Amino acid sequence: MKRKRMLWLPLLALLLGGCSVDFDFGPTSKDSEGGGGGTTSQTGGAVSRDEANSRVTAAFTNSDIADATTYQQTTLQEVTDDTKEYVNDALKYHVVENTNSNVVVKATGLQTDDPVAKVTGEPLEDMTEDGVETYKLIDNREFYYASEWIYYHNATRKRYGNPEEPFIDTEVKLKQHMGPTNGQQLAEGLEGFDLGDAPVPTMFIGSELDVLQQTANITATKNGRNITVIYSINKDAFIAMMESGLRGILFSEEMTSEERAEAEEFLQWYVALLEEVLDLREYKITIGADGNDHLTQVRADFELITTMVYEPSETYPKGYTQVGKLSGFLDMKPKFNEEFTITLPDFSDYEEGIIFE
Repeated sequence: MKRKRMLWLPLLALLLGGCSVDFDFGPTSKDSEGGGGGTTSQTGGAVSRDEANSRVTAAFTNSDIADATTYQQTTLQEVTDDTKEYVNDALKYHVVENTNSNVVVKATGLQTDDPVAKVTGEPLEDMTEDGVETYKLIDNREFYYASEWIYYHNATRKRYGNPEEPFIDTEVKLKQHMGPTNGQQLAEGLEGFDLGDAPVPTMFIGSELDVLQQTANITATKNGRNITVIYSINKDAFIAMMESGLRGILFSEEMTSEERAEAEEFLQWYVALLEEVLDLREYKITIGADGNDHLTQVRADFELITTMVYEPSETYPKGYTQVGKLSGFLDMKPKFNEEFTITLPDFSDYEEGIIFE
């Protein structure tokens, strides 16, 4: 595949991966331009900027699964990665990748010694090249925890090539004895669990909300005690967020001075590249909280375009220009402390094996 993925991978990791990073920087130099430095929009009741930020901070602080009796979460994700390659303004190659998923997390008994959990997801992926579908994935995944055992069911359909090609079907059913696990331990495991890019709220942004609360455009609405806050992020703040997030990924205490220097060189190259090629059309985060200061929604909407010019090569003797567009959303809706029952399937045909090391 001809397209260059190095630019998108860190962006996707931070947009969808739920990294908790330290967003500690002041207002950017462009805060007065459309995307930074404005005032809170007050609709449906007076909401000051300080109140909006305070409620969001409280919601993230209070939305710890370990403090809940039960927990539910639904996460919808749609991402389109569209890349076009031009030679002298003539389109030579066009590839589109779509990723959709619907993930549901449920857990009960989180304050007991006998918790139960169910996580299901259906990631869907497809790719078209020059208008012809060349790949499709339908992936159904199920995880369960009950009575010291974890269960995993994965039914996958993959097709390589055009739609006339047959699907390759696989199915796996495994179980693994995990030993006694109380509700607090299960909650901790759920907070680190990732299925189809579905982080739980405390893992989505973490406790560091400076990047949101220091960006200027904040729209807040209230309905009784419920509040919805929308943060719009400009290009400077976005690049600073990428730099901070990548620094947390690339660097560790175990690195040698040479490794740190190499990582720093790559980081500075990447930041400079983003400043040159990135056109940030939209990066918006919506956060909802109820009257108990529990999160009700964490949603990210984004549209980014990059334009990169490549020197002549064997494939393109005249060089080429690559225009990439990454767009989509991640919409996560948690619920705390509601009564419900998890129905478990028949595990009699699950084979014992290794699910988690």
